[in-house]
Amino acid sequence: MDYARYETAKLAQVDDHYYFGADCQSCLRSRRLSLTRLRATLGDDFPVKDIRPRLKCTTCGSRRMTITFLAPNQAVGNLAQLFQETPV
Repeated sequence: MDYARYETAKLAQVDDHYYFGADCQSCLRSRRLSLTRLRATLGDDFPVKDIRPRLKCTTCGSRRMTITFLAPNQAVGNLAQLFQETPV
């Protein structure tokens, strides 16, 4: 099975089986983001790679965000726990 790649994926190609997380580099807060919810807000044709510039930490307001994007086949070892988090 071919999985969507971060560099080329549109929101229509991904759902919450993928892990999409944001980490604030200022206050170190981390959140899992719901790709389904982002698709409802931004539309199916929105590029996944273009989400990062739109993000802002809800705790400190910083835009210094790091993104983690993992396909379902990448949930191995310690990363498996990331898929157990509820996306927001």
